Amino acid sequence: MNNATRQAFQASIAVMLTLMIAHGFSLERGIWATLTAILLVSSTFGESIKKAKERVSMTLIGGILGTGVVLYLLPLLPKQEPLLLMSFLFMSIFAMVYFLPRSYAWASFFITLFVVFLFSVLSGWSLSLFAARAYDTLIGAMVAVFVSGFIFPNRSYVDVQVHYLTVLQQLDGFIDDIFYALKSSDPQYMCQLMDWHQKLYSSWEALKNKQSFSEFEVTFSRNKRQQLQNYQFGFDLLFHYLTNILALLEKEPSPLCVEFEKELSQFQAVIKNNSHALSIFMSSEVKSKVKEEPHSLNAIRLQIRQKIALLYKDNAMPDYSKIEHFYSLIYYLRKVNQQITDLITHSSD
Repeated sequence: MNNATRQAFQASIAVMLTLMIAHGFSLERGIWATLTAILLVSSTFGESIKKAKERVSMTLIGGILGTGVVLYLLPLLPKQEPLLLMSFLFMSIFAMVYFLPRSYAWASFFITLFVVFLFSVLSGWSLSLFAARAYDTLIGAMVAVFVSGFIFPNRSYVDVQVHYLTVLQQLDGFIDDIFYALKSSDPQYMCQLMDWHQKLYSSWEALKNKQSFSEFEVTFSRNKRQQLQNYQFGFDLLFHYLTNILALLEKEPSPLCVEFEKELSQFQAVIKNNSHALSIFMSSEVKSKVKEEPHSLNAIRLQIRQKIALLYKDNAMPDYSKIEHFYSLIYYLRKVNQQITDLITHSSD
């Protein structure tokens, strides 16, 4: 079943359930509960939970603030009350439309203020209306979460796991191009690296957005929550180190990269091997301890240091800027590998 069809079924069922509750409990403003249920049925269970939490909390805050302004503040200024009400109504409409595509939480806050000020202008607002708004919103939110979680559910957690594997595959291609750029002076590789970086950044931003939803689904599962947090922190650091490598390559690859082509190939093989191991680990349904320890780059780094010492043994005035530039590349490559190995070992704990 595709996403649109699934959401249509969920929204229809949510409306029917809400209407049954409204009729059974004789809710005076059942339309508020019904609209809330429709609006909160989202593409994933996690997103529905997040939006429901934001809708209920911001409705309460906005209702308390708006009710306080209308019932207790404006009566102190009877002459300016009509003008102030219209001004508040205008500002709440402006803010509601402005925040709707940007922040659902803030949009919910200003929607509630809009309702309060609109009722005040047309027919009046009262504490009983605020109470009805609060419990109708809560009922609609609970129905939406129930339907999203039990009627054709779509779990954000599963979607995030798949997306992490996609990002990891893209990282593999980016790392390959980094090593090609280190070994070649062809500017074509730099263009490819910039394209990769933009693609990776977009994928990572989308993934972080998805993960924010999935965290609500695993609130009561300590292991899954910890695993997601490990992945996010680890991939954040990976992007940081790869971006630093890209910045170094934008200046100009060190001439020592040609001299150490063999060692760089060994670096590439180790990183690719660990990346492959991480991919296998993340794609397995049962996360168990890794049997084989991830490969380290320490031995190869030691070989490089010894070789550099021999190269400049008889040179009284070596070009330290070239050496420093090369060591910076080696440092960040080791950090990339270390972060991949940490993702494997920490996630399997």
